[in-house]
Amino acid sequence: MEKSREIMPLKENSYTEDILFLICAVSEIRPILQKAGLAPRHGIVIFLEDQTDSDLLTRFLLEANATMCKSFNRPVKNILNNGMAIHTFFRYDKEEKITDFLETEDFLPVIITHGAIPDLLKNGPDILPLAKNELKDLPVHKILTGIATFRRYARKDPNEIAKKLYFFRTSKAFLQYNGQDSLLLSLLAVTDIFGDLYRHTHTESETEQMKHRLRDCSRHFCDLSENYRNDWDILDVVRDLIFTYVDDDPQILVDEIRKIQGPVLEALENGSAILYDAEF
Repeated sequence: MEKSREIMPLKENSYTEDILFLICAVSEIRPILQKAGLAPRHGIVIFLEDQTDSDLLTRFLLEANATMCKSFNRPVKNILNNGMAIHTFFRYDKEEKITDFLETEDFLPVIITHGAIPDLLKNGPDILPLAKNELKDLPVHKILTGIATFRRYARKDPNEIAKKLYFFRTSKAFLQYNGQDSLLLSLLAVTDIFGDLYRHTHTESETEQMKHRLRDCSRHFCDLSENYRNDWDILDVVRDLIFTYVDDDPQILVDEIRKIQGPVLEALENGSAILYDAEF
């Protein structure tokens, strides 16, 4: 069987490549997913380690036809209902504006942030952390080609896509994860749709391997998102205990870890100082 180079082959150990393809594919058929009750209930937050990775991701998503939302004070214009709008988080963004953006149903909203995840992004949306330095070697052309092929497939016969989603609702994957994270169901549904396209130019065995990999990728990132949220809950408890302890003992000094000098150094030597970093 001759294999089409238009459908991206999957690279081993590259969940970053896989999840970016899947997110873009979700955006492409979001209106159909919405009618089937399989669209994400809210937007996505993508977390990166540093500014360089943030810039690389933004550039990639813009090449994948996303629309930039630079300011919440300027409404996103000329974006289709199967489009994606991205916003790079700024420290002065207002929580109300972020919530409105992430809860829009007119397109797929994505917020990109790096360094430390702001408190106002920790509740509600799915937060997908991407591994450091993977974006610099991202096979952009291959992924974009795969997205374009999926786009043509989806637009050729939307009714057929809707029919496949109808049957997905009785699949093992849906029955196993129904009632859990809405993004996970969206990713799994898109995996099934893409599997039908992939099968046109690949063997049944190759197609099953591909679907297994994308399902693992989807579960991996949704589990990571949940783990991050659980870690924040624990950190909040630790913060509360520390602040209560400090309030009860005015002799305790609290300061940044980078400011170990003078009274702080003396208090630290006496065991009466608590130091914190930017993550705290």
